[in-house]
Amino acid sequence: MADKKKETEAAPKTPKAKPEKTAEAPAAEEKPEKAESAAKSKKINKMTSAEIEAKLEGLKTTPGGMQTKYAQHLLQRMNFFKK
Repeated sequence: MADKKKETEAAPKTPKAKPEKTAEAPAAEEKPEKAESAAKSKKINKMTSAEIEAKLEGLKTTPGGMQTKYAQHLLQRMNFFKK
């Protein structure tokens, strides 16, 4: 164990070069991500019946999708619209 400490102490420490970032590229990439995340986080009670149906169709293709609590809440909201 003492040998390992000596080896690491003897190794020269070189600062790692940081990649240069352009100011325009990250700003352009952040805008679409925020728009997508805002659409994904919409509350169920704020969704229209068409949006709920679209989410349910998407859940049908995922494994275990219709058995999740999210799907059950969507179904409850659809029943609310049908009344």
